[in-house]
Amino acid sequence: MGIICSFNRGCNGCLAFVSKKSSMAKVFNRPRALMVEPTNYCNLSCPLCPTGSGELGVPRGYMDTQKYKALVDELAPYLEEMNLWGFGEPMLHKDIYEMISYASAKGIDTRISTNGHFFKTKRDAEHVVESGLYKMRISLDGVSQETLVKYRRNASFESILDGIRRINKIKKLKKTKKPILVFQFIVMKHNEHEIDKASKMATELKMRLVLKPVSVGRTLEEATAYLPDNKNYSKYDYGNDKIVKGAGVPQPRICPFPWDWAHVNWDGSVVPCCKDPQRQHPLGNAFEQGGFLKIWNSKEYVRFRKIYLTDRSLHALCKKCVLPAKV
Repeated sequence: MGIICSFNRGCNGCLAFVSKKSSMAKVFNRPRALMVEPTNYCNLSCPLCPTGSGELGVPRGYMDTQKYKALVDELAPYLEEMNLWGFGEPMLHKDIYEMISYASAKGIDTRISTNGHFFKTKRDAEHVVESGLYKMRISLDGVSQETLVKYRRNASFESILDGIRRINKIKKLKKTKKPILVFQFIVMKHNEHEIDKASKMATELKMRLVLKPVSVGRTLEEATAYLPDNKNYSKYDYGNDKIVKGAGVPQPRICPFPWDWAHVNWDGSVVPCCKDPQRQHPLGNAFEQGGFLKIWNSKEYVRFRKIYLTDRSLHALCKKCVLPAKV
């Protein structure tokens, strides 16, 4: 099983390279990576997040676990990694550890992005380590309660740190390096002075620090309130009457999402990527159309790729997008 999967994934990677290099709208390959949204509910109220701000104009819910497993079964021969998050807090799903374990057992590198409030007991930490999770990204945009809650509203700084320490303790007991813990620090005006302290804290917590540019672009006032002075950490800068890209975060030559990645929301709906919370570019439904692969080269997906290749500015979510650093 492992050898066959490795061979399939290797071949699929080669086909993906050819599809991208040849600028194909109808591709040879299957997705190499998958973003799955366990839920679009969240326990925090972050003002720039469509979920936290209450601006998410789509149905709310939790992914059906059996439908999730069928999706994993369908794509596992090709998938190299899976990100279990979307427009909500994945740890709120009652079966999240079962979901992680199911994909991990098939040799897929599983990753979670969380606000870190769900590891309150030793058993919680054991679940994390025993699930086979490859990497956990914990959002921690400050080195004190005061700084953290300016954006992560309703967050508890000490609760997050206690949970990280519990996970590290279990990792040490079980003599494992997984999951890799990532300290994600979104750089904003109110916390950019804490970058050095965040670096030291990450080292103390045995975490890998990732400085992520803040994404704002709805209004000039919003940009002024949140964008840091250091343009290396600004996705957008502010001009006289409009918001333009910040100089420090270059646009990639070609986006990998239409060719390498897929994004499936909690109800099976498929969108091009994680930049489409309002589902403005629907591509189909993996739970209603006989599986994901019926959608991957559908007329909707092919049309999306064609428009991107012709003029990406025609896609509202593409024209101002700057992809974050891979973690």
